Amino acid sequence: MEVTVEETEAEYRSLIEQEGQRIPKQPITLESSVIWEGNAKLIVTITVTNEGNLPYFGKIRSHVTEIESRWVDISGDPYHFALLDFAVNKYVLLMPGKIKTIIGTFDGEENHGNQTFGDITLDNIMVITLVFHWIPHHRLGYQSEEYTQRYFARFADQTTAAPIQKLK
Repeated sequence: MEVTVEETEAEYRSLIEQEGQRIPKQPITLESSVIWEGNAKLIVTITVTNEGNLPYFGKIRSHVTEIESRWVDISGDPYHFALLDFAVNKYVLLMPGKIKTIIGTFDGEENHGNQTFGDITLDNIMVITLVFHWIPHHRLGYQSEEYTQRYFARFADQTTAAPIQKLK
């Protein structure tokens, strides 16, 4: 029995909506900005604040994505928000009430897993930043008659997406 795209989407949508109801253990504030320097180069600035009364240890990732991807599905339609690489991918330790600013870069002309993205354009890039609690959790994901997906996931405690500003 073949599973349709619609059935798969419904299953994943349900899982995503369930996770959206989860309340993080530690209140975290996340802000980001992205500057386009030209020549496929981005500067990402992230500010993370621990609003809680306990230390917070997590991982911050800024996903550089193409809004309409260069990669296409089996029908020839482009994927949306396909990951090119990370501008930031690091752990962060924040004491209660503290703020940390992290700056990362993405240069499309550099090597990203044996690929380069020097052809990206300002109007087709979105940078989505998340901070995840460091403890992974075992999850049961998508299930069908032939397939069961099990995986470890880190829970996202905060997410932000920033519009790209052009360097003046």
